[in-house]
Amino acid sequence: MERNRRFEVRKNINIPILYAKALDDSYHKAVLYNISMNGMNFVSDKMFLNGEYFFIKIKDSSPGFESLKPYDACTAQVIWCVKTDADFSYKVGVKRIGKAKIVKKEAVEKSHLCCELCANSSTQEIVKTDESLCLCLNCFTFVSKLPCKALKKTLNRFMIGNVI
Repeated sequence: MERNRRFEVRKNINIPILYAKALDDSYHKAVLYNISMNGMNFVSDKMFLNGEYFFIKIKDSSPGFESLKPYDACTAQVIWCVKTDADFSYKVGVKRIGKAKIVKKEAVEKSHLCCELCANSSTQEIVKTDESLCLCLNCFTFVSKLPCKALKKTLNRFMIGNVI
């Protein structure tokens, strides 16, 4: 008898998502097929490498994203990627790392039109974290994948200007 490796219940859904790989300004379309509290499974026409980090944008407040609300974006790490039998597509299993809210540039204060970490003006949306930091997609992905929670907390305090 095969042992079930899943620790969380997965909810089957079929909704479109968008993703952007690091240093890539354009979004790519994919279809999300299931979601759990900490993971997702989607089909993409692009291959992913195990361990790769990237940014996912949820197109609308679709059912199944209760665990992400009030967020509409997240950083994910690829756990597995396999070629499907159909055409040129890949099934991708990911672990969610960081959650954020995408803020349209016109809704952001002028002082936040650039990333608060790298100071570059973002050509993409600005991502607002729980700590109210405004980051570009690349910096949000970088901060999300830091291995230690204490390191993330220290970096966030530094960016907020609350260094002890």
